[in-house]
Amino acid sequence: MVERRIKEARFPTVKSLDSFDFTAIPSLNKTLVLELARCEYIARRENVIAVGNSGTGKTHISLGLGLAAQKGLSVGFTTAAALVHELIEARDDKRLLRLQRQLAAYKLLIIDELGYVPLSTTGAELLFEVFSQRYERGSTIVTSNLPFDEWTGVFGSERLTGALLDRLTHHVHILEMNGDSYRLKQSKQRQRPGVTRPAVSLPQGSLRGRSGARHARVAARGSAPPIPYAARRGQRSPGRDGKAGSIIPPLGPPGPANSTRCRRSHRPVFQMGYRGSGGVGWRWKWQFFTLTLATRSG
Repeated sequence: MVERRIKEARFPTVKSLDSFDFTAIPSLNKTLVLELARCEYIARRENVIAVGNSGTGKTHISLGLGLAAQKGLSVGFTTAAALVHELIEARDDKRLLRLQRQLAAYKLLIIDELGYVPLSTTGAELLFEVFSQRYERGSTIVTSNLPFDEWTGVFGSERLTGALLDRLTHHVHILEMNGDSYRLKQSKQRQRPGVTRPAVSLPQGSLRGRSGARHARVAARGSAPPIPYAARRGQRSPGRDGKAGSIIPPLGPPGPANSTRCRRSHRPVFQMGYRGSGGVGWRWKWQFFTLTLATRSG
């Protein structure tokens, strides 16, 4: 039964108040939270607003209170941005009244992350109607990272924000949850001390991209980086099997009178060979071709 209600409430995850670390947020009134866990405020149709920095556990507290209210009460969970998007889609599909009746029927409605995303004029008006229809008819839990004086930037209208806060804060319990990010603190505790690697000094004028990365790996191994092809022009290339290689043609002087293009390409060559004892097979052999075209205008 409880699992079915949790699924109907659309909880993103199941979190209880027992797993919350109250010592991490000293500004949070633990006594008030435990009192709210008895769900007597729902019978009185009172609201709860959790205000604080991001990562202080506001969603955890709201989910814990919602889980405590699952015993015989209908609970709904959504984010402010998702609710506004759903309201706009329902209005376009001509089913807005049915969705509004469904939202008003919840004994406890949790609206998370109010203030993270600015709302459009239409979205702000539709969200105001949800709060207005639930006024003194059902309890609402709202979490926000903004203080009340900055809610005008979310709804875009001082008149609308004033009317909303007037209804929302009439019967309300405010949970102040200011402090350092709980998630960031856990991430720092999980991090292991990293291994400090010595900095690698690259030669001046080293290439970028793949060539630069290759030079960095070579320098880290302690060997000299390869000489670029352009710097070896006019020298004899290394040969194979003890034979002297060909001389790399020098690059002509720059200018409109001399232009040199060098094109390199890898070409596969289909070659017949022998495998095993007398077996005839085929194999691929890759050859590297360098084609230098020099054009002199005169």
